[in-house]
Amino acid sequence: MSSVLAVEPLIPTNYLKALNSGAFDEFGRCVALSGDTMVVGAPFEAGSKPGVNPVPNDTLLGSGAAYVFVRNGSTWTQQAYLKASNPGESDLFGMAVAISGDTIVV
Repeated sequence: MSSVLAVEPLIPTNYLKALNSGAFDEFGRCVALSGDTMVVGAPFEAGSKPGVNPVPNDTLLGSGAAYVFVRNGSTWTQQAYLKASNPGESDLFGMAVAISGDTIVV
């Protein structure tokens, strides 16, 4: 006796991408979600400027970054680009991320 299995294709409803994405950033290596806020790590991002929403550049390999997205209905929008306060080459900031309420840990 044979049986038939019908499989519905998965259709993505959202596609997230960093506003300053690079080919080898590893955006999405880790993800954390709390309510309507998501934090996405990109440990191989190469920006050299510290802080929140600095002007992106690609001059410090592997310094890493994290990105904050907020959902409004079914739409996710990037709210912040996070860098360490003292980025260094190969720091891999963004290798792990966590969020609870309004607190983000990278």
